[in-house]
Amino acid sequence: MKVRIRTAAVAAALILPLSLGACSTGGDSATPNGTNTTAAAQDSNDPFNATAGAEVDKDAFMEQTQAAMLEKGSYAMTMTMSLGGQDMKVTGVGDMTDKDNLKAKMTMEMPGSTGQGINVLLVNKTMYMQLPGQAGGKYVEMPMEQLTQAGGGDFERLLNPAESLRMSKDAVNKITFVGEEDKDGQKLKHYQMELDLTKANEAAGVTPAPNATGPQTVPYDVWVDNDKLMRQMEMTVEGTKVTMLLDKYGEPVDIAAPPSASITTMPGMPQPTS
Repeated sequence: MKVRIRTAAVAAALILPLSLGACSTGGDSATPNGTNTTAAAQDSNDPFNATAGAEVDKDAFMEQTQAAMLEKGSYAMTMTMSLGGQDMKVTGVGDMTDKDNLKAKMTMEMPGSTGQGINVLLVNKTMYMQLPGQAGGKYVEMPMEQLTQAGGGDFERLLNPAESLRMSKDAVNKITFVGEEDKDGQKLKHYQMELDLTKANEAAGVTPAPNATGPQTVPYDVWVDNDKLMRQMEMTVEGTKVTMLLDKYGEPVDIAAPPSASITTMPGMPQPTS
């Protein structure tokens, strides 16, 4: 059970790592398509009216995108993690109406699960996780404070797209506007970030695996619509490709804690410290 919970927790931590805000790096270094940052500086005050290849002001990008998402209040998402020919799919909805108390509901379909998914609810700063064949079908209750102390990361922030923008500010080295593209019938603006994985983990409160090796930085691609709402995201880390789609912004969502008769606790979970 612990192994499955840890796997699901790591998956949840990857669902919305919208690490898209940081200070502009400045300087005259080259950016894609041969444009340098000095020439691109004219566009930096408005990251949504930049020229292709321009490095944009990441603070402005973060602030404007965060504000647009918070104004909508809710979202739906589909995320796929692909590794070695196997896919893990996550679908869910979130309610950011109260930015200090996120609500989220999702289902994780693990490889080889034969249609059985891991159901997760986040309500009133408590995570409820229902695992196939475990705990008699009940939801395991895990207060967010205890989960964070156990080294799983700050899930309340990780599952809040707007908050993730803010918390990962220092993890992005630079952000470049690639250009406008058609993605699944939508005309979207494509941006590429250079993400520092070590800083991203630190910001999220996620403890890396012992002796973990791999790249220090990775590219992170994001597509934004004309309302400054994120629609698609892609990144690949050590052979694992993560793809996420966001839609249904502002639509009503129904998220509530399970009934008390359907809740149990996980033995061995650390107690909060004063």
